[in-house]
Amino acid sequence: VDAAGQRHPGARIGHGDRIALHCRLKLESPQLAESARDVSDRFWGELRAWALDRAGAADGSDEELQVTLLLNAARSAVVTAYDLWAVDQPFERFLDLSHQCFATLGTGFTAGPPMVAA
Repeated sequence: VDAAGQRHPGARIGHGDRIALHCRLKLESPQLAESARDVSDRFWGELRAWALDRAGAADGSDEELQVTLLLNAARSAVVTAYDLWAVDQPFERFLDLSHQCFATLGTGFTAGPPMVAA
């Protein structure tokens, strides 16, 4: 709460509400959106380095390919869910979309219509 008695927009809100708030702020500010992109890129780079180290993957190894492919698949699932989720929808919708994306990856795209039109 600020000096005027107004509650700060990010105070005591749930994780889903916080993500929706970040989305709205990024839509209003190109600078903030770029900053968020930089943080995201650093996170995925650091996560990849950690996973490669944990797997003991050498450059050019099969393990490096597997770790990188797995992380990129996970990233694609999360980004797809995020792209389809509207900030005015409940956060549970984002979670449901995420679960659907991971389930689709897990089945190897065996179900449903082909991804490429004939």
